[in-house]
Amino acid sequence: MRGAEEFTIGRVFGLLPKALGQESISLWLGFTGFALLLNLLQYGLLHGPDAESLGTGLMAGAFSLAVFVALCFVQCAAIYAAAMRLDGMPVPAADALRVGFSRFWAYLGLSILLTIIVTLGLLLVILPGLFAWSAFSLALPILVVRRVGVFDSIGISGAMTKGHRLKILGFWFVYAIASFLAVVLVVLLAVAVLHLTGLDDLTGRELPALILNTVFSGLSFIVAGATSAIVFRLIEAQAAPA
Repeated sequence: MRGAEEFTIGRVFGLLPKALGQESISLWLGFTGFALLLNLLQYGLLHGPDAESLGTGLMAGAFSLAVFVALCFVQCAAIYAAAMRLDGMPVPAADALRVGFSRFWAYLGLSILLTIIVTLGLLLVILPGLFAWSAFSLALPILVVRRVGVFDSIGISGAMTKGHRLKILGFWFVYAIASFLAVVLVVLLAVAVLHLTGLDDLTGRELPALILNTVFSGLSFIVAGATSAIVFRLIEAQAAPA
């Protein structure tokens, strides 16, 4: 990206269409198909004749774990794919997934560590927790794109976000509101369609809700991953020497 690029809320949203290419769509469709299959199998188990058995509970838990792991892979891949696309070097979804596989354990460790740090900050006083989250918000894209270790990514993120932390907090606040409104709109539209077509009487609302949640969980993680890559690249470009 050009060094003249400035990190602003409008610029991040403006770059989002560029960061989300065919590879992001492929990642989303692949995850949705995989997760939907497992979630429907889990639904069948939990509503079957042996729903109360230990074996059913263990199998349902295994399906949930598999979906979570796939979600982690896909977000890693989405971050890498978006960063490469922003650099003008788009990669196939398969290559992005390979990076996701290679960074999975580091991604998991970093996610757990950041969750602990931010949670402790929020429990002590809310503002320190928010600023800790803001300071380390670039750690995941740094981990994936630069392929450094967990502690290195945290250190680099802390250094890069200096002077940008309030703006980062403001951006993600706006992003959270926009995401919430989008979800509410889609849910209302889905409920209206089910009611008007009579499908809610035929299937109930639990199964459509499961399908909708599966579709949007993958989409939200991919878009959030791409967005974090944009924020990282913009701040990185500002920090680079002219």
